[in-house]
Amino acid sequence: MFRIMHSKRFGYSFANFSSDGDSLITLTLDSTIAFTSIGSLQNEKTLNVPTYSNIKKITISVESRYLVAGGNSRFIYVFDLTKTGYTTYELPSQCEGIKDFKFIENSRLVVLGSDNEVYFIDFANDKKIIFVKNVPGKAIVSFDADIYGRYLIVVVNSGEIYLYDLKKLFERVDKETSLSNTSFNTFL
Repeated sequence: MFRIMHSKRFGYSFANFSSDGDSLITLTLDSTIAFTSIGSLQNEKTLNVPTYSNIKKITISVESRYLVAGGNSRFIYVFDLTKTGYTTYELPSQCEGIKDFKFIENSRLVVLGSDNEVYFIDFANDKKIIFVKNVPGKAIVSFDADIYGRYLIVVVNSGEIYLYDLKKLFERVDKETSLSNTSFNTFL
């Protein structure tokens, strides 16, 4: 065993490594996000989201520019680590929570909502793209996307796998039905 970390006030509920592997990013039960140096265990940075936000998971983009927090509500909190404050993205009302999320490229996030829809949020262009409606009679069990934004794979409860070409999808969505600046709030 290397080291044991204890939260002074609240326990930890989630942890990630930074993209470079030099820091540990932790989430405490009071929704405090802390960046801690692995070498020294010194706090490098602290971020706060509202305590009522029910955050259950955090993730950081490949280039360490964006940190995302979400959980048992339809709100996603996005920190642009080159700025102060955060932006809140609100998913549609039928989505009551976030099951999972993952970055593709540096500024696009793939989100699996509790409503079994997959959402794409492009932070660089302030676009929210709603994409995969739930497959009738089937629930999405898991998904993955390659970090280069080429493919999305969705596994449904019947055991089937759906593979999507994201480049073609984004080209089609840009022409048809992207939603711009809908339900985005920035808090500084």
